[in-house]
Order: sequence, then C-alpha cells, then structure tokens
Amino acid sequence: YGKYFDALLVAVHPDRVESLTMEQAAQLGTEQEVRQAAMVNTVQHELKTLDVRDHPVTATESVRVLAKDQSPYVSSALLAVQRFLAGPARYGALVAVPRFSMVLLHEVTSDAALDFAMVFAEMTRSMNSGVPDPFGVDTFWWVAGDFLPLLVDASSDQVRLPEELRQLAQSLPPAGR
Repeated sequence: YGKYFDALLVAVHPDRVESLTMEQAAQLGTEQEVRQAAMVNTVQHELKTLDVRDHPVTATESVRVLAKDQSPYVSSALLAVQRFLAGPARYGALVAVPRFSMVLLHEVTSDAALDFAMVFAEMTRSMNSGVPDPFGVDTFWWVAGDFLPLLVDASSDQVRLPEELRQLAQSLPPAGR
C-alpha cells in the first residue's frame, strides 16, 4: 500500500490465519472486487471495534490512539486515516504504527506540530519497545492520502522534512491561532 507499506490479504480460519497468494486471491474475483471485499470485512470485523481514545501528551497536545489488544489488523487503519481524525485535516496528520495492534495519529493544525514531531517519535519508540507485536518506529506525515516519512534525529533534536512537505510546512498557521 503505497511506497512505505504493504497490504496483506489473509483468510481467517477457525484454527489459523492464512496469507493468500496472488493466485489464490485471483480465484476470489477481480483485483478490485477482492480489495473491496477485504476492506469491507476489515472495517466490519476489526476497525469498528477499535478502542479509539485521545491520550494527552503535553499541556496542549494529544495523540489519538487506535488499539485493539492482540489484533494484527489495527494497522489496516492506515487505509482509512481520515475516518479516525476529528476533522477534515487540511494539513494532514502525523502517523505512526508502533505495533500491529496500535496506530498513533496527531492532526497537524499549526506549526506546533513540527516541534511535537520529536515527542511523537519518542512516544512511538517507547510504545514499540519490548512488545509482542512490533511494527516499526518510523514517523510519517499523512497528507492528501499519501504517507511521507519524517526523518527524526533524536540526538540533535531535529526533524527533517522531505522536499514534498516543505511548502506545506511553511504554510502552517502559527500555534494558538
């Protein structure tokens, strides 16, 4: 799914979960039909029952946590990021998947998000450490349906934006407005 994530089609049996090959998936219908059926099943059986809560992180910033214990399908919420945000997310959102069973979101509303990205990245690393279902520690900026990686350097306290985000970052309103 996109440049940085892969989507995996699985069949859930009473005693096991099986990854489907391209050939097996093709036997179920066209690519579009299979993709649509998989998304409907994921939404109906997994994403509807997620625990969605806002976790205060600083005095002014919080992170929306999407989680479901022991569910490897929570990461599929990446296919529907907008659905889990409070508003239209004009400037996008910071996104991370520290665990297969957890997605972190922080809507970008001002230039304060650029500083908060360091805190967000540290939170991601801490929620990835020592867990039974680690996914990754990367931080992304989701905007207009695309995921763009942020290069977070904890040793220098710096966040480097990819070229595609620089103009958007410069257009962010100042915090508090």
